[in-house]
Amino acid sequence: MKKLFFAGMVVALAGCVQVDRYEDVVKAPAPAGLAGFWQTKGPQSAMMSPDAIASLIVTKEGTPSTAASGSA
Repeated sequence: MKKLFFAGMVVALAGCVQVDRYEDVVKAPAPAGLAGFWQTKGPQSAMMSPDAIASLIVTKEGTPSTAASGSA
């Protein structure tokens, strides 16, 4: 089951880059317990808007949270 989860995460993170400084890309304060933050690098072909950016936020407990921004 763990292998399937990690395989899914690898696919989900394809086309993403790790962000070392949360404040460099997000204007709001970092969420409490932030352990990792990834954003898509440039627009993704399957997204509706070329301005859209997807994010993956991981807490210290390992709980992922996703967000998307951009114009539709």
